[in-house]
Amino acid sequence: MPDYPEKIMVAIDGSFHADIAARYSLVFAAAYHAKLFVATVLTKEMKEREEKAATLAVERIIDEAGEMGVEAEGVLLTGDVSGAIEKFVRDNGIDLVIASTRRPHKERRLFARSVTSILMSRLTCSVIGLKIAP
Repeated sequence: MPDYPEKIMVAIDGSFHADIAARYSLVFAAAYHAKLFVATVLTKEMKEREEKAATLAVERIIDEAGEMGVEAEGVLLTGDVSGAIEKFVRDNGIDLVIASTRRPHKERRLFARSVTSILMSRLTCSVIGLKIAP
């Protein structure tokens, strides 16, 4: 692996917090001249409105990347969120994953049982987990 990430992936779901994480990923990708993969996972539990919001969020970030001169690709995955991301990371040689957490756990543990905590423990690449503060 190089000293800097060549392939960065941001996991988004259409939420405000994920949108902020996506903007951080744009800055990282621009700084490192890395390719950015903007990914969302469509699950069986999602309603049509949620799927559309997630898909539109991917398109919006891709458009912003183009405006910044960042090479970016949208990725729609299906299945279990953490499993689908883990497979994509492994299959595509991703160097860095950026993801957000929506809120602190009620016991004040930041990433308790979140997708971000699962990614941090399972992925073989670097992971940046962002807590977005109001």
